[in-house]
Amino acid sequence: MNRKQRRALRGRDTPVKGLEKDPAALEMYCEAVALLKAGNLQRSRDLHEAVLALKPRHAQCLHHLGLIAFYQGRKSEAAGLLRQCVEHNSGYSDGWLSLAIVLADQGRLTEARAACERCLELNPGSSGAWAALARLLQRTGDHAAAVGVFERSIALDARQSALLLQYGDSLLALSKPAEALQACHRAMAAGATGADAKRLELKILAATGRLDAALQRETGDPDAEAVNYAELGLFLHKEGRNGEAITAFKEAIRLAPDHARTHFCLGAAFDAMGSYDQALAAYRSGLQLEPDNAMGYVRTGALLRRMRSHDGALTAFEHAVRISPELAIGQYNLAVSYMMLGRLEDALAAFNRAFESEPTFLINRLERANLRRVLVDWQGLEADEQACLALLNADKDSVVAPFNFFFNGSGKHLQLEAARRFSRGSASAAGLKFDTHRTRSDSGRPIRIGYLSADFFHHATALLLAETLELHDRKRFEVFGYCYSDQDGSALRQRIMAACDSFVIVREMTHANAARCIHADGVDILVDLKGHTRDARSEIIASRPAPIQVNYLGYPGTMGAEFIDYIIADPIVAPHEHQPWYDEKIVHLPNCYQPFDRRREIEPGIVTRAEHGLPEDGFVFCSFNNRQKLNPRMFAIWMRLLAQVPGSVLWLLEPNHTIRERLRDEASRAGISPDRIVFCGRMPIEKHLKRHAAADLFLDSLPCTAHTTASDALVAGLPMVTCLGDTFAGRVGASVLSASGMPELVTRDLEEYEALALALARDDRRLRSIREKLVAMRSTAPLFDSVAHTRALEQAYEVMVARRRSGSGPAPFSVT
Repeated sequence: MNRKQRRALRGRDTPVKGLEKDPAALEMYCEAVALLKAGNLQRSRDLHEAVLALKPRHAQCLHHLGLIAFYQGRKSEAAGLLRQCVEHNSGYSDGWLSLAIVLADQGRLTEARAACERCLELNPGSSGAWAALARLLQRTGDHAAAVGVFERSIALDARQSALLLQYGDSLLALSKPAEALQACHRAMAAGATGADAKRLELKILAATGRLDAALQRETGDPDAEAVNYAELGLFLHKEGRNGEAITAFKEAIRLAPDHARTHFCLGAAFDAMGSYDQALAAYRSGLQLEPDNAMGYVRTGALLRRMRSHDGALTAFEHAVRISPELAIGQYNLAVSYMMLGRLEDALAAFNRAFESEPTFLINRLERANLRRVLVDWQGLEADEQACLALLNADKDSVVAPFNFFFNGSGKHLQLEAARRFSRGSASAAGLKFDTHRTRSDSGRPIRIGYLSADFFHHATALLLAETLELHDRKRFEVFGYCYSDQDGSALRQRIMAACDSFVIVREMTHANAARCIHADGVDILVDLKGHTRDARSEIIASRPAPIQVNYLGYPGTMGAEFIDYIIADPIVAPHEHQPWYDEKIVHLPNCYQPFDRRREIEPGIVTRAEHGLPEDGFVFCSFNNRQKLNPRMFAIWMRLLAQVPGSVLWLLEPNHTIRERLRDEASRAGISPDRIVFCGRMPIEKHLKRHAAADLFLDSLPCTAHTTASDALVAGLPMVTCLGDTFAGRVGASVLSASGMPELVTRDLEEYEALALALARDDRRLRSIREKLVAMRSTAPLFDSVAHTRALEQAYEVMVARRRSGSGPAPFSVT
């Protein structure tokens, strides 16, 4: 915190209301204030608390205790005390201003802005409050609004040299370098130091294309120059110009090699470019200089996780929280690493510690709720999930991976909002942007399709897509695979590689170099098969290496990105009336968006229930969905089904021992014997498909339905009951069933879902008829017609290319 912020926090000397009739308390209070001004924080705190014990609602005491907590690094406590201060005296403008500054320091910008605006309602002549609001607007990227507020504050006090420089920063962000330079000169006239003003001047030179000139300017003070170049690097990094930022950071390090912060900044720039080895070297250099820098270990751990060095990442995060146990982002990252290593109970404990340190840290709270769902830690879970959604709505600056919202009933609007925020980070990090494209189809040659993925190995996406790649018409299309997945040596990976005319491994390339490779290949349409799922590298596609870019298959929802033109869907998963909740234009394939591989094998032989621990005569409900899709509401329905179907069991997939016991406990609480929940482990796909024959009915989940698992069940001849949800992820089960010729198994609400499942379990003849129909439909239903699906997909690609050739922009359309 700088001196100006400290002065703003202390505010004016205010009347000691409420103490006039208590001389002893008044004397203690005055001494406490004097100690605070002298910097004796602990003694001042003790005396303020003594006064507060006598006058529990004394606003000024609460204000000063909040400041002391803040100075001592207890930021959550500081915010709480300042909240109490303004609750007890809502007209205390200095309290509102201090609260705004403390909340802003914690990154709680929406709350900080509200506090600032309340201060200005009470005291519209406060230049400090206008300045604080301007800085908040600047931090949220609303530079146009910030400029007007900066001018309001400067009009009240034109001597604010630091504020004039920040004003210049916002003008520069609005592409007004001449006006930014004027602000810089005004700041110097008002007393800004030469070093501070020069930082802005360097940014202006860089923004106007004169980076070389900026790097050649020297004042003869290496330390000051180093700070200037580091600030220039940060400016370029935020602009997405990471290559230039690296040049600036290296120059700063040349001048002052002992500045650890610059090494960390250099690492961040390399990291953003996907130059992971160089980033790791820079982070390690920073840690050699500052071995107790907890955030340095957090950055290093996050990088190691992206490099898939999970043990190394875990070690880094454990070191970070040893240094700073209350560092919420450190505990959060530690929790994520524990999850990836299967240590779920350890992960929950770390999420809880992060929550205790920072309750409004949204991504931590959201992922904690998701893990609690998986761990069957369901007490109060629904309220926790609703609190997460409220936080996302309230804090317009929070950024979380939108995939987390598929499982908590957030709805289309919030999923779009989360995706947009997340995509902005990829767009800004990409830096490189292609404005022109040398495409193949423009010269009359076959359309070149590029498929970009980290899932070209034994993965659900590859299982679905393999035959489609093989079936592409080579007279009309060329197929390029761009792979950044692991090499697992599987037969499926070999199929994918053989199905591509060119298979390019971009895993070790930087984001920019991977994009350059795709651009140089003259790809007409680039299909992103990852979206916002784990290991995605959206920075590659954010560079616009292809003139047409498509979201398909790997991510069941909008990417919320201006660099994606289309999403491949169907009339069920994304009806055209849902277009307002998609930034991509919706393209309908005629049946199901999901492809199918006819070469998938089911192990031959007879399945016995005994080998799977199932009763020979009882009815077997099953659900082989991912554990994230299990939730208390669905489980309650399944327990009611067991209660109404004597001798029935529920067959679930692969929870660990703790989860098994908790699910059995939940069953007991519902009045169901725990023995009626049967569990199975994972096994090779051909064996897994075979064991479906031991079940009678697959029960789908909501709000996120079965995707590949739905195809698994139907190809194995096992009927599935689903419920049509609100979002793409909640409608896939309905799409797959309808395309398999079984629309009668799609229900419209959970009451109908429960009734249909119960009716089928009680009517053996009806269920047998459905199974026979499902088996018969294997030869005729659209879901299983890989050739027709591929031709429809190709037609969609041709329409996209034709629209571009005609000069038309992307638009929704349907393939018939």
